[in-house]
Amino acid sequence: EVVNKVSSSILSGVLITSGIVTIIAALLVGHLSEVIGRKKTFLIIGILNIIGLPYFFQALANADSVPTIYFNAMCLVFLGNSAYAPVL
Repeated sequence: EVVNKVSSSILSGVLITSGIVTIIAALLVGHLSEVIGRKKTFLIIGILNIIGLPYFFQALANADSVPTIYFNAMCLVFLGNSAYAPVL
């Protein structure tokens, strides 16, 4: 709200969607770790996080439309939750 100056209803939508993306990330990356192994999954997700997290944080701070805010926030949530999905 402070950075992007959006209403609380939009923020609520982002939070609800983030919860759904969290579940999807855990299931998808957890399954990936079953297929290719935990070590490879951790390495792939780690590399993606090194590149993606700073990019999406900056992009979210500079987002000027609601779809852009949603996209960047969901990418952050997906990458962040993918990092520990193989542990589950």
